Amino acid sequence: MENFFFIILKWLIGFLLLWQVPRCRKSPWKGKREERISVIIPARNEEANLPRLLDTLELQTVRPEEIIVVDDSSTDKTSLLARKRGALVIQAGDLPDDWTGKTWACWKGARAATGSHLLFLDADTQLEPDGLEKIIGEYRVQKRGLLSVYPYHAMEKLFERLSAYFNLVTMMSMGIATVLGSRLKPMGAFGACILCSSQDYFLCGGHREVRREIMEDVALGMLFSRKGLPMRCLAGRGTVRFRMYPEGIGQMIEGWSKNFASGAKASHIGVVLLVFAWIYGNFEALACVLTASLQENALSLVGASLLYSAYVLQIHWMLRRIGNFGFHTAVLFPVSLLFFLFLFLYSLMLTFVVRRVRWRGRSIVLHPKTDRG
Repeated sequence: MENFFFIILKWLIGFLLLWQVPRCRKSPWKGKREERISVIIPARNEEANLPRLLDTLELQTVRPEEIIVVDDSSTDKTSLLARKRGALVIQAGDLPDDWTGKTWACWKGARAATGSHLLFLDADTQLEPDGLEKIIGEYRVQKRGLLSVYPYHAMEKLFERLSAYFNLVTMMSMGIATVLGSRLKPMGAFGACILCSSQDYFLCGGHREVRREIMEDVALGMLFSRKGLPMRCLAGRGTVRFRMYPEGIGQMIEGWSKNFASGAKASHIGVVLLVFAWIYGNFEALACVLTASLQENALSLVGASLLYSAYVLQIHWMLRRIGNFGFHTAVLFPVSLLFFLFLFLYSLMLTFVVRRVRWRGRSIVLHPKTDRG
């Protein structure tokens, strides 16, 4: 009974960490739009994703001033497809020392942009027809600084649901959805969708200041905060979506492992401890069901099943706000939980022992100060 009490306590921690997920709202403002938006898309071998993003930009209720695709040494038709859809294509060129591919591409795009505001979008994102209008409307609330939006995770294949805990832990660790609401400052930005003014970007130093960072989004958000500029993070349901790592489990392992341990290191220590307590409760709920089944104790099995069901319902309630994971993902949460544990340990090894990760065909050395957040 005492063990059940502590597991329920850890279950309640989940609600503390992911309670109210803030979303972009429809802006009621109908006056003259002063923002001239330059969309900057860093792209490396994105011929499968890029056309979908560019098509959604064409359908926006509020059109951007310009769309800049920075081709980061692609070997496919990324540049050709971007030009066919009217985007300005810039070649990133040789990668300088002490830069990552994405930070270099974003910096070159920002330097070439002519708009008053810069919207950085990953090539695998897609905007809803009024997505840009919503993002601009939310930015008007804070007037300056940086706004980032974590895209709604749209999945098509079963294996993509293995990302469930990575999405949950990311949202929890960033501190944007806790019961404290806006009283707890977010730990950084979400790199898939970032909006800021050109003036603030260059005032802070932009991606040049975080050029060595694997998690450049977290570092960029913290850079704005250190400069005394406001920084907000919102969830993207109904505004912007993405499909992460659709090419297979290998791509998913490479993608999540390259930065997840670094992300944990950059988060609030108190939040990290609470996240791990909640995850441990997930394991305990599973262990209770297995133990009760082996003991063939009907009363214990009923109690363990209720405990397991409580976690299933909680996980489903959390996941449905950040992606189309489906109820079956929550029912089978031990599968994605074990995958998360394996990949997190693997990420720890890469980050602190090997100090080298791979992404998009590049081997990236982790410097001692890299990913400090």
